[in-house]
Amino acid sequence: MNELLSPRRPEEEKASIIFFTVFVLLLIVDTLIMYPNVDSWYEIYDIEEKDWNLEYESLVMVEESSITLSDGGSEMLTFAIAENYSTDGWMIQSITSLIDYDESAFGDADCDTVSSSLSFIPNTQVVPESESLEETVSDCSQIELSVAWHQPPSNASAISEEDIDPEFRLEAPPLTLDVEITLNVDSTIPNNDNDEQINIELVIELVRVFSVEQN
Repeated sequence: MNELLSPRRPEEEKASIIFFTVFVLLLIVDTLIMYPNVDSWYEIYDIEEKDWNLEYESLVMVEESSITLSDGGSEMLTFAIAENYSTDGWMIQSITSLIDYDESAFGDADCDTVSSSLSFIPNTQVVPESESLEETVSDCSQIELSVAWHQPPSNASAISEEDIDPEFRLEAPPLTLDVEITLNVDSTIPNNDNDEQINIELVIELVRVFSVEQN
């Protein structure tokens, strides 16, 4: 007769039962140690995507400069956004350059002509939502140059919070910005106006995820 089919003695059956019981108990204890909360047992098998609400915080950086240009002169101002902002989770939402000047020549009724341009080399292939990169004025009005990227998403779908990967359409640091300004004097009085003081204000808005909550 095949030994596998032959009946076992009670001692052998008892040993097998004890071994099986100990094995099951060890498996249960190991599971309890690894997953002490009953809820976590279900999370192991929970692979359905959930909806998450995303909230953001913003950081506004302001740089101010003042230059004096002679007739026909120009100057390039360079501003840098350091890489550590990206390491800390910040992304660039918008950049605005404001150029202001007044006619300073006494008795001159004609404002000078000021031209300005804003340029940078992007780090991503994201196309800005809107941009105005150059402008010329001859009436002492403010020049406003700006670049704005898309608003970050307010919600996302993922299995867990760690799996959330929103589709950001923003620019990323580090970034170097160049603001060029040119002056052409327009005077109604000969030899009365040779230069002009010009004020520059650069405003950079950054955003990053502040909190994540499940719907």
